[in-house]
Amino acid sequence: MVLALAIGVIVILSPIVYCSILPKYIKGLLAAHILFIGAFFICQIRIGINYLVAINKQNVVFILVLFGLVLNVMLSIVFVKLNMNIEGVALSTSVSGCLLSISVWLMVFKNIGLSNVKQVKEITLLFVPFFLMVILLSPFWLRSDIFYKGQILLKIVYLTVFICIYLFSMVFLPPFKNWTKEILLMIK
Repeated sequence: MVLALAIGVIVILSPIVYCSILPKYIKGLLAAHILFIGAFFICQIRIGINYLVAINKQNVVFILVLFGLVLNVMLSIVFVKLNMNIEGVALSTSVSGCLLSISVWLMVFKNIGLSNVKQVKEITLLFVPFFLMVILLSPFWLRSDIFYKGQILLKIVYLTVFICIYLFSMVFLPPFKNWTKEILLMIK
């Protein structure tokens, strides 16, 4: 839950950093945003991979990672040929990371005996914070001309709204509400 919030904050604040500290790299800002978003999936797979290795399925992990690598290279070539440039390479990295994450968690859920329907449900729940983050960041991308070149105050206001809505969702909307209760009970 916190990972998606942190990524959203980074995406919103990164134009400030790029404009003030790294102005000559401003053309790479969209690619950076795509990679920040894609980092959500890569961060999701560590526990799943550890589980698969612990149950002696490291060969499966190797095949999944190899598949992800080949897919990443193929998509990068296709996207670059479609004139998507560095953004295409970033997109291929994020897409292959997403598919790798889904593949790893499908293997984990299959090995613990979940039905196919339950596997899809659990993967969907795993990605709910990602979907919420993307929905809340949509205005940021739809009006990127304002947010990339706009005043810092506008970014701070949007960041505040993003954090408030995300935290509100964590406290009041299912399944976040249940997750928040579980986390608070573990802290006690």
